[in-house]
Amino acid sequence: MRIEPFKLILILTIGLLASCGQQEEPAHAKPSQPTPMKLLAEPEPIEQPADPVESTPPQPETPPPNIEPEEPEQPKYAFIGRPKPFHYSDIRRFEIRIRVEHGHTRQEIESIIEQAARDAKASVRGHAFDVMAFAPGDDSSGSASVGQGVLAPNGRWADAGSSDPVAFRVLFLSDVYFPQEVDDKTWSPGDQIVLQDDDGDPIRLTDRWDNWSQSHEVASVPHGTEATILQKHTEPMGDGSALIRYEIEAVIDSKPVRGWVHREAVEGSTAP
Repeated sequence: MRIEPFKLILILTIGLLASCGQQEEPAHAKPSQPTPMKLLAEPEPIEQPADPVESTPPQPETPPPNIEPEEPEQPKYAFIGRPKPFHYSDIRRFEIRIRVEHGHTRQEIESIIEQAARDAKASVRGHAFDVMAFAPGDDSSGSASVGQGVLAPNGRWADAGSSDPVAFRVLFLSDVYFPQEVDDKTWSPGDQIVLQDDDGDPIRLTDRWDNWSQSHEVASVPHGTEATILQKHTEPMGDGSALIRYEIEAVIDSKPVRGWVHREAVEGSTAP
């Protein structure tokens, strides 16, 4: 039987469509899964605010303290000339003269004289140093007018050749240099005192402050007699020292006696 070309084409087309509808996927094929998205960068962590209780407010910076450089201590004395040698054999002694300003206390003058002696000892080789101090305007060619001290073995000029330890000793301090200090620290009118003598001898009273000869003696009282200060007289001497006498009143045989006595009878001995 002959089939017409048109019908043949139609039959082939229907058969082809039928075979496509019956085709199944292979059993091993799996459904495709969606491809996960890959992040380009890790997210930055979000900062958490600090606990306000534990946070510390910024403290202002403390400026460094303004430290001023210490000024060098000014010398309290000035050398007068050069050390004057008084050598004997191999024993070397020096006399030192210095100038000090007014206004120092007794303790300060002692320290200044000692410092001058030690400074001199550090500059020249010697065994004993005698230091004499003078105030401004004083004649520095004679005896000391303010004070004197010696730095030597045992503190003695005569022991310069000894191997004993070196010590400083004050020889004297002038009362004229410390007038206000002397007035403040010694006896004043109205004070009760006990008259004294180093050897226990009687104390002589005279009728004048400037004369203690026997012709001016008004009484002689025993050592240890109680008396009252009436007044004090100070007379500067040319060598920088001072003559000091007290007028006192004592009761002898129930009678009041007035007279002048030496300083030592009131203040005690001041000899070194």
